[in-house]
Amino acid sequence: MITEVILAKLGGPIVFKALGEIASRAGKNYKTRLQAQHNERVAEDLCSEIANLAAVKTIWSFQAPMSLYSFYYPTRVHRRGIGIGRIDRIADLGKENSVVEATVGMGKSMFMKYLACQELRPEHSTGRIPIHLELRRL
Repeated sequence: MITEVILAKLGGPIVFKALGEIASRAGKNYKTRLQAQHNERVAEDLCSEIANLAAVKTIWSFQAPMSLYSFYYPTRVHRRGIGIGRIDRIADLGKENSVVEATVGMGKSMFMKYLACQELRPEHSTGRIPIHLELRRL
């Protein structure tokens, strides 16, 4: 209260305007730093999720996850009008929509994880960002 009276007598609106600008700039810098920290945290979380995508639990290692690449054998798929072929990456599916259909335990989830992991590898990437969602975990 006393400082406001002294400031009002010394410079009034000029001092208050200067202080307002200083506070505004400090606020912008603080917001920028907070946004940078948030972006860094999101990037770290994304890297962690990508690393975990290839780590799977199997009947051979049900207590600790193992690398999908240590046991996965690329799937052979029957496609109407094309026949049976091996699918190693998303680009092998073509541009049309696809439905993966099989009985329980045939490896549909592993196949989709494999394709997502392959898409993240630079030598197989089509430039798309794969999103792997397991319906049972939603």
